[in-house]
Amino acid sequence: LHDALPISGEYSRELSEKVFRGQSTLARLGWHVGAPSPYGLRRMMVDKDGTEKETMEHGQRKSLQSDKVILVPGPDKEIQVIKTIFHWFITEKIFFTTIASRLNYLNTKPPPRAQKWSKLIIKHILSNEKYVGNMIYNQTSEKLSGRKRKNPPHNWIRHENAFDSIISKETFLLAQKKIKSIS
Repeated sequence: LHDALPISGEYSRELSEKVFRGQSTLARLGWHVGAPSPYGLRRMMVDKDGTEKETMEHGQRKSLQSDKVILVPGPDKEIQVIKTIFHWFITEKIFFTTIASRLNYLNTKPPPRAQKWSKLIIKHILSNEKYVGNMIYNQTSEKLSGRKRKNPPHNWIRHENAFDSIISKETFLLAQKKIKSIS
């Protein structure tokens, strides 16, 4: 048993590396990999030819190995909330906490797994390139039960225009400029 531990540790590292390489390849091709879809977007299962099959529910898995997953705009109500967040931030010049407070005051349903809107949720939405249709992968990593850490942007895997955008690239870039100016 003592001798089996190093072998199983090595096997685990090798398997982890194979999974990462496979997911990286899929992300480079513009497919959505792994994580749940962000607020305002939904996972769509497509067949090997790219024909849409069905919108996937949270926790649902693909039915066939050859199927892939893309992101598609979600419900109109959520899309409008995303657009409103960007508008308030850029045009009305209100910040993360105030936007969250306003959404909570208006009883706007928060993202799944959140009790209410928060500064961090708003900042994440305003910083997420998926809203302009870009597939971004490997922004963070977590090795064998270690702590999650942010990876430098040069390690990210990016596929631009992988799916339909919710906001324009110009709007997104204005938001990034403003975020940098307040950080």
